[in-house]
Amino acid sequence: MEIIPFIGATLGIGTVVIVVLFINGWLALKILTVSVAIQQVKDNAIAPKLMGNLTGLSPVMILIALLLGAQFGGLLGIILAIPLTGVVKSLVEIIVDPALPPQTGSFFYNPMKNSEISDIQG
Repeated sequence: MEIIPFIGATLGIGTVVIVVLFINGWLALKILTVSVAIQQVKDNAIAPKLMGNLTGLSPVMILIALLLGAQFGGLLGIILAIPLTGVVKSLVEIIVDPALPPQTGSFFYNPMKNSEISDIQG
């Protein structure tokens, strides 16, 4: 259910808890507790770090961008917050230091540009 943005995890957890609730109420409560705890860690610690590595933004900036996106644009603001923040960051970097080469982040690392590989091929 994670493929559905923002509500997929809740729908998945809710579905499993409802099904298990018919079998064993105590087990359903345990599943709900563990699932929500794991989801919170993933959404608030792991996902911002991964997005930061991909976009070059710090996890704090990603969380701030998501909060501001939610405040000003609602659901659409949340969806567009990280891409827009990445664009703004890139524009600021270009304005501050126009000599920077484009696409220098680790996400854009090209292992085929390694001199050893070039020597083997050429």
